[in-house]
Amino acid sequence: MSRPAKRPVYQAQIQAVEEQLEALLEKDQALRQRVEALDAIAGVGSRPALLLLV
Repeated sequence: MSRPAKRPVYQAQIQAVEEQLEALLEKDQALRQRVEALDAIAGVGSRPALLLLV
């Protein structure tokens, strides 16, 4: 009998942090603009941009 795959705890933690970061971006327009400026650079996505600025 096979077991259903469990979602690793760290994935849930990553999801929770990403949700908190998104909430922060909703509150802070200046931060959102800086993230968008970095995201416009080829090779830099929104996640690395956020992590650099926070």
